[in-house]
Amino acid sequence: MEKDGKQAVRKDGKPAFKWVGNYYQNDDYDKVNIVLNIVEKNKDIKYLVVDDVNYIMGQDIMSRIEEKSYDKYSSFAAHYNDLIDRLCSMREDMDVIIVSHIMKDESQDGTTQTRMTSASKSLDKYAWVDGRFDYILYMECLVDDLSGSIRYVYRTRKEGNDSCRSVYGVFKDKYIEPNIMKVLERIHAFENGDEEPEYPDDDIIVNDDGKKDDEKEEKSAVKQPKDNDDVDI
Repeated sequence: MEKDGKQAVRKDGKPAFKWVGNYYQNDDYDKVNIVLNIVEKNKDIKYLVVDDVNYIMGQDIMSRIEEKSYDKYSSFAAHYNDLIDRLCSMREDMDVIIVSHIMKDESQDGTTQTRMTSASKSLDKYAWVDGRFDYILYMECLVDDLSGSIRYVYRTRKEGNDSCRSVYGVFKDKYIEPNIMKVLERIHAFENGDEEPEYPDDDIIVNDDGKKDDEKEEKSAVKQPKDNDDVDI
């Protein structure tokens, strides 16, 4: 295959090979980008999953572990940053799902911050990868204290100092079924205006007139006097 994603051909003009299946595994940035070019051109492909993006950077680091130059660290950051940029700029009619591990940073004052894993201080300081996404769902394992039963879920919004997020109004529940197709369907329905926003029950919604929903309900519950009622003036 060529770098622009075109099919490589033999001297006689026939294809050098044939692409089959929907799974590709490689940790070489150049080869991954070639496949992304192919996916970009194939309008029949509507979903792209990169699992996981940390592995690619890890293998890049390990392949040059014996090099003494510090320039390699800039290269690691640039390769990873370019890949994220490429994935974020794929055609709009295709859903791109990026799977990443998370890590916790502890500051000098003892506070922690949870975010997507990276192995580059330059990325953490200047790029802030998490900030490029409107939706970052955390996969969590909930254990019932009484029964010991385990439930796997997606968490849809922030909990403490982490990067979990979703557009306000898309998900009513903090924890949802870990079904990525249902997640995508809900996001599309919300963004296309096909479904109404789902606000969390514990949120206070302020209307256009500046009144809260609970204030309106309290006002409407007040008995209005009838014509024959005695009214003190």
